[in-house]
Amino acid sequence: MVDTRTNSGKAAFVAVLAAVVIGLLALIGWFFQIETLKSVFHGTVTMNPVTALAIILAGTSLGLSLRAQERRDQNSRALFLFMAHACALVVALIGLVRLAAILSGWDIGVDQWLFPFQVSNQLPFPSRMAPNVALNFLLLGSALLLVDVKNRSIRFCVEFSVAVVGFESLLAGLGYIYNIESFYRLGDFIPMALPAAIAFSLLTAAFLLSHTDSGLLAVFAGDSAGGKIARRLLPAAI
Repeated sequence: MVDTRTNSGKAAFVAVLAAVVIGLLALIGWFFQIETLKSVFHGTVTMNPVTALAIILAGTSLGLSLRAQERRDQNSRALFLFMAHACALVVALIGLVRLAAILSGWDIGVDQWLFPFQVSNQLPFPSRMAPNVALNFLLLGSALLLVDVKNRSIRFCVEFSVAVVGFESLLAGLGYIYNIESFYRLGDFIPMALPAAIAFSLLTAAFLLSHTDSGLLAVFAGDSAGGKIARRLLPAAI
């Protein structure tokens, strides 16, 4: 993981802060019943409050991991990493429990633990956690938990998981821009909210910017001919 004093580290930390702010604004919107803070545009799906909380925890986990790199004291660094892993574990569990509820039908209502009456009475449909959002939390939380593991196979799985989260959030964003509902909605389930798609994109960017020192991401950030070609082709491919 790169140091926050580098340019990529600073950019990663800014992206993390932006994602956390989106989650906080959504929670404030639920608390004070401000629809714009929950959905950005009037009439679009609102971000579930537990989704907002999980986004805050994911951003906090990544932010703590970044700050841990600045700590010279081993005990302090270990504490920061422990808190980061704890936040990541909660994020992964929220996604896992919600996915299990969708697949099995046995629902403990993890996405209704915050503001339950407002969520159930939300019109035109209850603001439940979308399945693609739950999958993103499972993948992102797991990636944040295992990011420090040196095993090559696990490192590949971590990078692949983050890439899937980034692709899903990018697809959802394009769906809202071009009004293609199938890009951000799976079947008859509730769609991914626009604020959630933006937050996932920011967290993906933050993760990629903070891990350019090893793995496949080092190729994109490197000064080799392959890295330069990859950086030029990626924007065109998107």
